[in-house]
Amino acid sequence: MNTTEINPGAYNLQVDNFEIIDNENSLLSPVLELNDIIIQTDSFELIDVLDLGNLILNESNQFTISITNNDNIDHQINEIGSFFQNYINLPLDITAQNTTDIIFQFTPNNIGQITEYIDFFHSGNESVSKVLITANVIALNFFFTENQVIDSNNNFLDIQINCNQQSKAYQFDLNLPSGFSTVLENISLIGAFNEFSFDVTQIDSGKLRFVIYSSNNQLINSGINNLLRIPLQIDSNVQSGYHNIQFSNCTIVGTENQNIYFALNTTYPFYYAADDFDNNYLVITNLSTEAGNNEVIEFKLINYEQVRAIQFDVFISDAFEFSINDFDLVSRAEGFTLSVNEIEENFYRFIIYSSNPDMYIDIGNDSIINLSCSINITAPPGTYDFNFENVTIVDSTNQNISVPAAETGQITIEETFLTMVINTKVFLESVVYIDSQNTTLMRDDLRQNNLIPLVSPYQDEIIITNEEIFSIDNNNSVVDWIWLEIIDSNDISNILHSRSAILQKDGDIVDLDGISPLELNINQGYYFINIKHRNHITIKTKAPVSLYYGVNNINFTNSIEFIKGGINGANLSNGIISMYCGDSNGDGQVQNTDRILTENDRGINGYYDSDIDLNGQVQNTDLYNFLTPNLGKGEQF
Repeated sequence: MNTTEINPGAYNLQVDNFEIIDNENSLLSPVLELNDIIIQTDSFELIDVLDLGNLILNESNQFTISITNNDNIDHQINEIGSFFQNYINLPLDITAQNTTDIIFQFTPNNIGQITEYIDFFHSGNESVSKVLITANVIALNFFFTENQVIDSNNNFLDIQINCNQQSKAYQFDLNLPSGFSTVLENISLIGAFNEFSFDVTQIDSGKLRFVIYSSNNQLINSGINNLLRIPLQIDSNVQSGYHNIQFSNCTIVGTENQNIYFALNTTYPFYYAADDFDNNYLVITNLSTEAGNNEVIEFKLINYEQVRAIQFDVFISDAFEFSINDFDLVSRAEGFTLSVNEIEENFYRFIIYSSNPDMYIDIGNDSIINLSCSINITAPPGTYDFNFENVTIVDSTNQNISVPAAETGQITIEETFLTMVINTKVFLESVVYIDSQNTTLMRDDLRQNNLIPLVSPYQDEIIITNEEIFSIDNNNSVVDWIWLEIIDSNDISNILHSRSAILQKDGDIVDLDGISPLELNINQGYYFINIKHRNHITIKTKAPVSLYYGVNNINFTNSIEFIKGGINGANLSNGIISMYCGDSNGDGQVQNTDRILTENDRGINGYYDSDIDLNGQVQNTDLYNFLTPNLGKGEQF
């Protein structure tokens, strides 16, 4: 029966001339009861397919789905199964005959078609409602020029490429504005394209065609790259102001020889200053530094006319630590007043003025404001731009004579790695003991029996090249290999640094020479630290610890509170803190699988993970004295 053309509701069935005959052909008189047939409508009404069209790679997007409760009773959305993020608190009540909008957000990170369902699980008749989301993700790959200032001293127009994919060849037409021309022979490739070849042709007045390619099919990685430098010739009648260049007939050749060009804008302005005195602007003195340094950042005023007052806004990143009182006018602005206010978070407004109408800042190109600050120790490496906005530079006639700066200036925080020393100490439960001098040590049976391999059993498979370390027979004797991990304090799944190391008899973890403490090349900051052993449960710091320049002491043996999980994370027996033993298969848990493995290996000799007490033999003592008491123990993270 096709119910798609039947209205929802209750339908009564009627049966006429109803007879039942038994096997003796006698007519029976049965009672026939018929229930109504209920035709239900969907409780929820929503769109079947939502096409988001073209989306830009790595750009955040939002879309909304409206869902209507058609019932006469309230319903709930209990769960949303979705590839896309939403911030709805579930369960979500949708009252009878009402509509609710649910906002989804996502950032596409792959080029191509998106076809994903969103499942709404609810209390309505249909239990689940689906919406198909489709989209086409494209990358912006285009040619452009930054906002440049051209004058008699700086007549170069730089062409750049922004490409989100690898590419290998390029073609485009470039229209120069009226009054601007170039000498073709003087055009040059720059930056990463120095090894490429190019052809340029004048195809029309003011229109140039460029073909840029690699003779050996060299690829250019994704990102923003400088491409061409065009020296401009400027007619004498060209006035100061903004002029546009335009790109057309563009091709960017991808790795599969396909055209991957896609742009939202093809016209870009530059500013031409006809005379030097027109160049009045603000700029930051370029500076390279490192996190943790103290610096003075110079705000420079480049002016070819006397200046009566200045106002501007600028964004200053959290990478720079300072207070408003740390801004100082320099001597060329002596007698002027500086006002600084934070108008939005990290966004500052500066006003430089004098109550004396006859006071001016003379022509010059030096610093006008100095900012004493420190570079945040946690500041990510990279380039930080100081882009000036809403700039007003007032001359003696109270006119704004400012122009866009040819460059705004940059502070570069270099990616520096700290060589820090880390002294780490840990005990293994199965071999720890107290000697006659009341010193806590570990047995070194594996070393004594020449069973420790030269190649690490961990994933880096690093090799000991100096076998003499195994001849050390004192508290610095080698016990076994150990594994160290440095973990991101904000994401415990992000292992920033890891390596094999040597565990000594006294619990010290040292380098492969058997003596030296470990040196790590990582940025200074806060980290979790994990210590792993092949048949002991991983031990971890309870909280991030500070690693800094110099010597860092990380001791897992003197405070149970230092360890994640406390006594659940480490053994505390006779005042000795040690890593729980028994994890024969290294999965972070002591379980029956470990017991079975050890049982099966009983009687074998050598370097085996099932040798819990590390004496070179798999025996009943491994099973009953060490593994079995720890059944149920596991990692605390």
